[in-house]
Amino acid sequence: MCGRSAIAKTIQATPGVPVIAETTWYFVNCTTSAGLGSYSIHTAPMHGTVTTADVSGPLPGCPAGSPPLPAVQSYYTWTDLSTTATTDFFELYYMLNGQVAAVLDVNVILSGSGGGGTCPSANGAAQGKALQLKGIPNGTFITTNTRDLSSLTSNATPADSTCTPPPPPSATIFANGIDITGTTSENPMIVVIGEQIALTSSILNANGATVQSQLWTVPDTLYQSYGYSGLGQSIVTVPDKQKTEDAITFHWIDAVNSCSMQTVNNESVCLRSVAYSATLSDGTTVSAQGTLEVLQPTAADPSKPLLTAVIGEPYVIDFFGPELILFNPHEFQEGFVATPNVDAPPGFTGYTDLVQVTSTEDVETFPSGNVLTCKIPFSTGFDAYWQPNVAEADSPRLNLPDTLTHNKHTGLFHTYLFWKPNLPNAILVPLGELDWSWSASTQRISQFRFFHRWVLLPGWSTNVGAFQPETSYPPNWTNYVTNNPNVAALYQCSRTP
Repeated sequence: MCGRSAIAKTIQATPGVPVIAETTWYFVNCTTSAGLGSYSIHTAPMHGTVTTADVSGPLPGCPAGSPPLPAVQSYYTWTDLSTTATTDFFELYYMLNGQVAAVLDVNVILSGSGGGGTCPSANGAAQGKALQLKGIPNGTFITTNTRDLSSLTSNATPADSTCTPPPPPSATIFANGIDITGTTSENPMIVVIGEQIALTSSILNANGATVQSQLWTVPDTLYQSYGYSGLGQSIVTVPDKQKTEDAITFHWIDAVNSCSMQTVNNESVCLRSVAYSATLSDGTTVSAQGTLEVLQPTAADPSKPLLTAVIGEPYVIDFFGPELILFNPHEFQEGFVATPNVDAPPGFTGYTDLVQVTSTEDVETFPSGNVLTCKIPFSTGFDAYWQPNVAEADSPRLNLPDTLTHNKHTGLFHTYLFWKPNLPNAILVPLGELDWSWSASTQRISQFRFFHRWVLLPGWSTNVGAFQPETSYPPNWTNYVTNNPNVAALYQCSRTP
């Protein structure tokens, strides 16, 4: 221990917050390390803990641009919350090649207590502030407690950096565990519609103060969950009370509304800013904001809409009894085929759902001697669904019983396109609607003496509307059109003798 250097200093600590005590390099010159020493705790603190870590950084006092060199760093954390003490002390040995190269005495003042004195001045505690240089075989070591290793340009600092007043409280925002505090349009976090987004907050340097009130500001409608069945939709939005908690979880279902639209690579980009603010028990207010870029699916073939469709023609067939059916013999396929043309945003995958709601109307005519005409008004309900990532193939049909002489059938269909990202807890989001319809009249005619057959009358029609993009869920339904969701309904009137 002969020739060792003694270094003493004073630092200021906040309960529960690690503070850098010492950083020590062992070096030959500004570009060459002589090795890495270590700290040994000779006298442990009474009211806290000391930890060490290997770090690297430019050597203090060296020219700008000097390379980082390995160093060892020590940290002190005040952990004793039951004591009335306001000071602490510990002693470290800096070890090189098995020898004690320096003794580091560290006095600790509890933040805000004064510690029986004031924070040392540049003159009154020069021994605690000067960078200590000492020559030993094969190199020189230098020790300091600076927080910013690259900021020193001389052999002394004007004041001990850990003895300055503690930094003011600040807020941090995390999105799905990623710190987005201060992000802007230049570096937003990328999310996609339908993705579950969990925003959480953290208050730094509260100095014992607690949160008295808080508020999240998040644009657009926030959805908690979505689902559908034959009996309707379940659409749940995030309750307002979540906006006054330290975390809020939600889904966005569009990248159009409440956006700050910007053009990047000739494409419009949806940016949304989220913010958190809080008032602490000591009256201090803190706030933070972050920016998210919201992506949505696009057309796989840009020349076509997100949903394309082909419709056939009505026919009367009599394989297992006469039926009126919509069919496409030219393509030898179902009467109506809708094909998604959806491509997931870059970096994401997902799948489509097609949900169909139907309205039907029938005007039935009975033989004379009974009720001549019976009109069944439009009845709307859930018809069918196709999932995932498959085209809709639908051939609505209805029976033509021999109790009737005429039937005029009209079917109106609303096909809704949904998409869902392949992410945990994601939800289906609406992309748009395609409406289509068909109408046909049939008549039962006599052939020979006792044989009757149904024929299709002129004037039938089919129609497919243009796909309409949507940013909200469709109107709700409350029932099935039929017990079989894949076959359109025929509601017959009760015959009166």
